[in-house]
Amino acid sequence: MRKKDVKFRQAIKKMPCVVCGTTPSDPAHIVPWNVCGKDEWYSMLPLCRRCHSTQHRTGWRLFLEDKPKLCALLKEMGWNWEYTLGKFIIYRGEDVRDRGES
Repeated sequence: MRKKDVKFRQAIKKMPCVVCGTTPSDPAHIVPWNVCGKDEWYSMLPLCRRCHSTQHRTGWRLFLEDKPKLCALLKEMGWNWEYTLGKFIIYRGEDVRDRGES
């Protein structure tokens, strides 16, 4: 059973949003928690409430469209994404367990 890392989530809340720099931030899962997202450094980003809400509303594909710095950060963290056959898939390396659709 997965556990939420409360200390890690609290630390992320103190970080500035990686998109707009606003604090406090929400701990945003790259792969959603409900599809096996993890509370790990490589699986969460600090996003302010506005940016986090936008990401949930639009999905990762549209959210990343005009954010080259965020795309570069995700690539540095080992994330890749593809849009094929009408589906957007974000994944880390080749680990199928870390794949999530948005």
